Amino acid sequence: MKVVKLRKEDCKNVKFYYHYISDKYYKVIYSETEDGWTIRFKLTETAENIVKDYDELLSADWMENETEGGCQIFGINDNDKIVGWLTVGKEIWTRRLRMFEIFVAEDYRDKGYGKILIEKAKEVAKNVDARSIILETQTNNYNAIEFYKNFGFKLFGCDLSCYHNNDIERNEVRIEMVYDLKEA
Repeated sequence: MKVVKLRKEDCKNVKFYYHYISDKYYKVIYSETEDGWTIRFKLTETAENIVKDYDELLSADWMENETEGGCQIFGINDNDKIVGWLTVGKEIWTRRLRMFEIFVAEDYRDKGYGKILIEKAKEVAKNVDARSIILETQTNNYNAIEFYKNFGFKLFGCDLSCYHNNDIERNEVRIEMVYDLKEA
């Protein structure tokens, strides 16, 4: 098994299938008062499992356009088969490395491949003089949140209407998580 840099032209229209099941989520409680706002994230167990299925592009033009020098794509090669991917790029304005996509095929999960991809992102971030690594996930993807927390990522912010106008009610709020390279 090894991490290899993939050619962007070979990944241009590659889609992969995301699937996750969660029995917990972070309920977002938002309130507005005279002197400000409060946003609270409360860990909540579901009455029934949350199941998400969707396709995602490994690389897209917008990723190239939003990054300094374009994005980089890495794969985990296991016996001549790519079983995990990582797409990263240094944001133009912020000196942060954005993890656009991180994915390990379902049959290869819980074998340390995700950790290898996170370590690769940290290596790339240092090589491009990024000050931090940032990624997006959702409040209903509990397992992903816990995975990122295990590697030192912390809640950084949220977008209460990124996906729909009722993300709070749908229990699927976009959150940003950040890994500070200076603390590492």
